[in-house]
This record gives sequence, C-alpha cells and structure tokens, in this order.
Amino acid sequence: MNSRLTFAAALGALLLPLPALAQDEEPDPAVFATYFYCNEAREARADTIISESVAPIMDRHMAAGHLTAWGWYAHNTGGRWRRLLYMVSPDIPTVMSAREAVIDDLIAEAAEATAELTAVCPSHDDYVWEVGAGSDPTLAQGRPAVTMATYMVCDFTEEGRADDIVEDVFAAIYNKHVEAGNITGWGWLEHNIGGKYRRIAVISAIDISSLISARAAIFEDLFEEAPLALNTLGEICDSHSDYIWEVQIAKP
Repeated sequence: MNSRLTFAAALGALLLPLPALAQDEEPDPAVFATYFYCNEAREARADTIISESVAPIMDRHMAAGHLTAWGWYAHNTGGRWRRLLYMVSPDIPTVMSAREAVIDDLIAEAAEATAELTAVCPSHDDYVWEVGAGSDPTLAQGRPAVTMATYMVCDFTEEGRADDIVEDVFAAIYNKHVEAGNITGWGWLEHNIGGKYRRIAVISAIDISSLISARAAIFEDLFEEAPLALNTLGEICDSHSDYIWEVQIAKP
C-alpha cells in the first residue's frame, strides 16, 4: 500500500486523529476496539470511570511503548453502541499483548471501578482492525472533536478491490478536503478479528456542522470525479451502519 498509519485516534476506531506515515515494509498498525452497550441513564458515569481510573493505566502502557495511542469515544448518532474504547499498537501481536496487560492491571489496581464500568456498560463487541490507509496528520488543521465512522458489510472475496479503490482513487479526494481544512483527517480500516463489519471509512472534524458539510462535499466530489469507482465499492460493500462519535479522550 502507498501509506501506512500509526493511527492516533481512531476509530477506531476508531476510530480517530490520524498518525504519522510508516514505510511500506512495516506491518499495518493494529487497533483493538471495544464497542460498549451501556445504560444510557448512567453512561456519563462510565466516562468518569475511564478518565479517573482507566486513563492512568492506559497512559502508563503508552509511556512503556506497549501502545502508540488510545481513546474513548461517546455515541452521538447511530446504532446501539454507546461507547468506544480503542487502543493502538504497531502490529496485531503487540496490541493483543497490550490489551491483556491492561486487563491485568485493571483487575489488580482498579477492580472496583472496573466492576462499576461493567455494571454501567454490561456487554460489548470486540473488533481488531488493521489501518489500511489515511491522511497525513501534518495536514490537519485543528484537533478533531467528532468522527463519522461508516461500518461496512463487504463481500469477503472482493474486499481487496475495495481497498485498492480507496487508496488509488478516493484518497486524493479525501486529502483535498483535509488540505482545505474541511476535515481534520480520514482513515480506512480493515477487518482482522470480530463481527460482520469488514471495513470502516472514517472522517473527522472540529464540530458536527463541519463534519456533516464535509461529508456532503466529499460525496459530491466522489459522484462527480469517480462515479464508476464509487459504484464498484458500493457493489462490494453493499450495506453499512453510520455512527457519529464525540471524542472524549484521544491520546496522543
């Protein structure tokens, strides 16, 4: 691929402000994303638990080099997921080991807070993503406050073609909007472990108004400049779910 990211916010997923580019021979950065189903009346308490009890542990693993980034996002618009916790490492084995170490530390150092978090958000879905493509963070103008993530269901046998379309055709259009300051970054994440979603397209912005306007402008450009590629991607990934996430914590 032409570019690789060290993904700073994902998501992740993550969601997600985007990291520095790596070399082609390096493995794809990996994102472990946990999508929580929470009691909406109590989910603000989950935010407090993360900031007070979980963040110091996550920060310590970043300082040790086990993680290159982590974050906590809150649901604004979309489906049933209410919160997103993601952690990023240079590759899949490292992020899996880092997750296990974080869990061990939570049990040892913050068992009561972890139990309360589980009570507030009693179930979740885990995904492991590989970062396939994305913007150069040096082009970003401002720190993203919101992220739109489009979770796609794709034909397993054809999804590599979707990756090529994003890298070879869509990337130039996305980058144009980053350079213009319409979005702060974009990313394309590829499924490694998890449920039905196979790809995520992500754009980030400084506020929801900017995000919605930029999304409309990007689609206008895609329809005008790359209609065949857009149609092909729609055939390969023929259903999706959209989420808007509000950035609560995004490090670095």
